[in-house]
Amino acid sequence: RTRGLREMVGSRRPSYQPTLGTKIYISDDRLTVCAFAGGPYSETIARRIVTTCAPLGLSEPNWKNALEDATKGVTEYSEQIADELLVIRVDNLSALKMVRQQSDDPGFSPVDSHIYSGMETDAILIPKLFWRADMNCHELKTLAIASIMQASIEAPGLVGGGVNIVTVGSDRRVGECQYSQFEATAIRDGFVAKVRQSLS
Repeated sequence: RTRGLREMVGSRRPSYQPTLGTKIYISDDRLTVCAFAGGPYSETIARRIVTTCAPLGLSEPNWKNALEDATKGVTEYSEQIADELLVIRVDNLSALKMVRQQSDDPGFSPVDSHIYSGMETDAILIPKLFWRADMNCHELKTLAIASIMQASIEAPGLVGGGVNIVTVGSDRRVGECQYSQFEATAIRDGFVAKVRQSLS
C-alpha cells in the first residue's frame, strides 16, 4: 500500500512513501470485512468500520448510516484524492463499494459481480475479461492474484510485496491466506501461460 503525505515542505505536490501492510481488515466477530484503497485515510476508515460497525440486526439503510458515521471526522485531503472501500456484510452475504472524497458524504454502490478499486492500470482488464459468475473460489483467487501481480509489474513502486486474500463462503465462514511475492508471481505466470495456450 502507499501512504500519501498531505504536502511536502515548501511544495504543494504530494509525496508517496510505500510501506508493506495489509489492505483488508476483518472485524473481531468476523461479521464485517473491509478492503481499502486510495489515500492514506482509507485505512483509518476501514479500521473504524471493522471496530465500530456491527451489522447484526441492522436494516440496509441503518447499515449504510453506520458506515457513513465511520467516515465522520476523518481528515479530508487537500488534494483530489478519493478513498475507496469494499465492505462485505457477512451476516447476509452482501457487499457495498463505498467512496469518500474530501469532505463529501460517502457514496455507496452495490457489488454484484467483479469490482476493481485503487490505482488505474491495465491489470483491470484481467477481471473484466476473465471473471464469470460460476467461478469457484480457487479460480477467483487465481484471478485476483493474477490481477494484483499484473498491477505490480505495471507499478512496482506502488503494488507488491505479496498478496493477502480473504474469502467469504456461502456458509458465512471467513478465510484468509497469504502469498509471498514469489508465490504470487508464479500463480500469475501460470495464469498467463494458460491464457496463451488457449489462444494457440
